[in-house]
Amino acid sequence: MELIYQNGYAYAEDTSTPIAYDDAYYQKLEDYDKKPYRNQVINAGRAALVNKYCKFLRVLDIGCGNLRFIDSLANCWAFGYDIMPKTVKQLKKRNLYLDPYIDDMISVDGICFWDSLEHIADPSEILNRVPKECVVFVSLPIFQTLDNLEQAKHYRPNEHWHYWTEQGFLDYMGKHDLYLEERSYFETLAGRESIMTFVFRRQ
Repeated sequence: MELIYQNGYAYAEDTSTPIAYDDAYYQKLEDYDKKPYRNQVINAGRAALVNKYCKFLRVLDIGCGNLRFIDSLANCWAFGYDIMPKTVKQLKKRNLYLDPYIDDMISVDGICFWDSLEHIADPSEILNRVPKECVVFVSLPIFQTLDNLEQAKHYRPNEHWHYWTEQGFLDYMGKHDLYLEERSYFETLAGRESIMTFVFRRQ
């Protein structure tokens, strides 16, 4: 996978051959959730953060996987979007499916990208549709340096299309008029390697 580098940001030049987000990938997410810290620490921490900014408001979880986070978010009106057929079927069955590419986003108060933004070939398509004053939550790998990226744990060709240092990511979001409200290392402290969590707001 050929990468283009620019000031704390590296991205794939060709995104035409993504991995398959099929039932096997869905099962991998299910296996992740069998780890005790996943629901007790990670999802609980994410839910607390969303409730801090969007309690009783309308939230969209993009890349919602097995819907575990949506089900943990008791105090918000939560919807989801994913490209995995199994997930789409579950969302539509529960009337929770919302497509950020075509549906009206004006009433969405919060958008979550938990381990998903780096998987999206062109995040700008969604980020440019974020409504004014909407809060955006992101957890993703952050690199101290992009040197020797191919040797890093989170280097995943044809799955992760984007790689950032912390400042590179803040600059990237700033170009989309999304400005930092809060950042946290709670997922790294829970045992995940180099995962940072950010809260942004559209100005």
